[in-house]
Amino acid sequence: MAALSWRSLPDEVLVAIRSATALARSTCVRESDLELIHRSADSKRQYALESSLRFGGQPVGLQAKRLPQSYAPVFRSTDTLFGLYAREAAPSFTLDAWFSLSPVEQGVRHGGVLLGLQSEKCREEGGRWPDFHCQILHVNAERNLYCSVTAEKPCVAIELELGRWYHVALVFEQRFQKVYLDGALVDSQHDQEQQLESFPYYYAQVGTGFVSDDAYNGWYMYGFYGVVDDLRVWHEAMSSEQIAALSRDGAAVLVRPTFSLKRDVPAWMAYGVEK
Repeated sequence: MAALSWRSLPDEVLVAIRSATALARSTCVRESDLELIHRSADSKRQYALESSLRFGGQPVGLQAKRLPQSYAPVFRSTDTLFGLYAREAAPSFTLDAWFSLSPVEQGVRHGGVLLGLQSEKCREEGGRWPDFHCQILHVNAERNLYCSVTAEKPCVAIELELGRWYHVALVFEQRFQKVYLDGALVDSQHDQEQQLESFPYYYAQVGTGFVSDDAYNGWYMYGFYGVVDDLRVWHEAMSSEQIAALSRDGAAVLVRPTFSLKRDVPAWMAYGVEK
């Protein structure tokens, strides 16, 4: 019946309907393109995307060795995450992250570990505390940024702003390490060994990790207080031009990453996080 009704319509009416349908599709495409533009480039720093993960941070005054408040497990060993296994040459990899520090809230410590590694899983009741730990990417209580996979742990940026989006990237290749912030080179190390194979760092997670501090009887868990939109790892060393492109567009993926927090760890698999 519907087919007969359509066929009975005059040609000029059918043409008008087809034109209106094409216009609607074109408008939809344009709106989709505008949405993509809005989600990338300069607007990236203005707001958190719907799929970003908000971590609850570390309450001030908590005992040193307490369960983590919120974190996202990586579900990959360090060897797998950074491509250290079954290789014939020195490892090359790139790590990047989009993050923002949450505004001040009474009773919560600034900063925290964005990517931490350790020899045990994040402690559960009755579990073991790790003998070895390493924080690759973290912000301290003074909002200073540290990012390194070598024995040297230099500060690469100081007094980060609250509520602003930052893009950080680390590139390691042939004993050379480079760290970029918002596309600009902020630190470089030469003739350095990466430390990821020096100790049994079997477990990794985003949003918390262990840090060493004499004031806290050796070390403690330091949960990140802020939002992470994505954290990615590639098994190749990206060029400065590629890093600049990533920093301009949060959605840009020049090469499919080996690991992506947004792709591989949905919110329901994380602990104590909000979207």
